[in-house]
Amino acid sequence: MAVDVHLPDLSFVRKIEESFFINRGVYNTIDAWFYDNGFIDITERRIHVLRFLQHMTANLKEEQSTKRLSFPDGLTNTLESYIELQGIGKKLLFA
Repeated sequence: MAVDVHLPDLSFVRKIEESFFINRGVYNTIDAWFYDNGFIDITERRIHVLRFLQHMTANLKEEQSTKRLSFPDGLTNTLESYIELQGIGKKLLFA
């Protein structure tokens, strides 16, 4: 499930959609969440998006692996939990 973080935007999003069975709206929400939490650099942010999606799909059962990802606790709460679990921490932005 290798996705090149250096692809042009549209190619990257399409590869994410194909690999993780999420739609563009979910991808945009995840990407915006990381951006809003201080991950400004596009390459770094894409790496975190990929790691998050890989984390979400790592323990799926085989019959679930070809279905769209769901976030029972909500996408934002799931992202918050992931950041805490990974010990990444949000980045502080200074104006």
